Amino acid sequence: ATRSLLRAGLLLLLLLATSHQATGAPVANELRCQCLQTIAGIHPKSIQSLKVTPPGPHCTQT
Repeated sequence: ATRSLLRAGLLLLLLLATSHQATGAPVANELRCQCLQTIAGIHPKSIQSLKVTPPGPHCTQT
């Protein structure tokens, strides 16, 4: 009984780990890179919203 419970627990952990990894994977068709050069001069009060997007897999210089 203990062995079957241990097997079931390990299987559950394995399934949870693989499903969590699959949902957090970045989409490969997003073609976005990070800015290599930025400029100063935008007043913080002028910013209405800010969205940070991770670089795509094709970006070599980020």
